[in-house]
Amino acid sequence: MKYIICLISSIAYSSMFLFSSNVLAKQTKTFDIIPPYCVWTLLNNHSYSGYSYRLKPLKNNSNTQKDIISEINLTECSSANKNFKIFTRNNQTTYQITFPRNDSNQLTEGYFSYQLVGPYKQYLIFHTFDSGGGTGNFDGIMIVKKDLRIEYGFNNKANNLNSQQNMFLKKILFIPGGDRATGGFKSLKIRNDYLEVTQYNKNNFPNNPQLPNKIFKIDLRHLK
Repeated sequence: MKYIICLISSIAYSSMFLFSSNVLAKQTKTFDIIPPYCVWTLLNNHSYSGYSYRLKPLKNNSNTQKDIISEINLTECSSANKNFKIFTRNNQTTYQITFPRNDSNQLTEGYFSYQLVGPYKQYLIFHTFDSGGGTGNFDGIMIVKKDLRIEYGFNNKANNLNSQQNMFLKKILFIPGGDRATGGFKSLKIRNDYLEVTQYNKNNFPNNPQLPNKIFKIDLRHLK
């Protein structure tokens, strides 16, 4: 009887370990957690010297969108930048990196963080937060497009081709918000084909949201 109980416990433990491994593998493959530095790089169109990743900028040929579109190889960026904080802000999971102080004028370390509002088709929508270390804490909405590609290389020793799947993220649009209650986004939610936005009044003081909020919807069906 004791042997049967031990055997059942062993099977249950093995099944639990296998389930956890499969979930972890799935998260790693689909990039459920994107390092915040990779999102920051897309937002700012350049890399930061304290982190290791090369950015490849792209030009946008569209006449309707003036914002510069850039892309990153998420496969490479994720493997090179694994150090970041995860915490909860306003009941939303938040991913954050910090930047060291550059001069004595900075009150604190700078930081960048984001919350994943959600996926929409092949797109991801982020709520971003950025502070250079001063009193301002600015937010925005960034929309990126996922692109899974197969890239090929040549092995000189074996004289054959090899291939690797890489996930790329391309910045489509950034909508600036404001400094906390002064025009910042209070809430963002995807419902059907719309992004529902509640934005603080731009005439508020940063820590005193007294004036009426602005509520509107963004039609996501324009994303193709």
